[in-house]
Amino acid sequence: MRHTLAATALALCTTITPCSASENTDIALKLTVMASFVDSSCVRMAPDYNMIREAFRLLGVSTDELKTRPRLAQGSLLTNAMKRNVKASCDEAWRMFGTDGSVIPGMVTKR
Repeated sequence: MRHTLAATALALCTTITPCSASENTDIALKLTVMASFVDSSCVRMAPDYNMIREAFRLLGVSTDELKTRPRLAQGSLLTNAMKRNVKASCDEAWRMFGTDGSVIPGMVTKR
């Protein structure tokens, strides 16, 4: 559910309603965590890092903004939550970001 909200926020922040820098950084962090998790834990799935870089560009966020202690801690908590049920998290990532994803199609691909 949280991931769906983040993806919806990304769509809104980049197309309809301007979001604050903090909100954009939250979205970028969640996309980064999702990409890292998919890359390391989801068999036969891979993130499209070019699309993620484009999302960062649209959000106006640099990777340096994610390297603060609070953001690293937040990323660790999100990763641990996803690891609690790897299969469900991978399935959710595919539904939202896979080829026919409901949020950002093509951000996750098959290997």
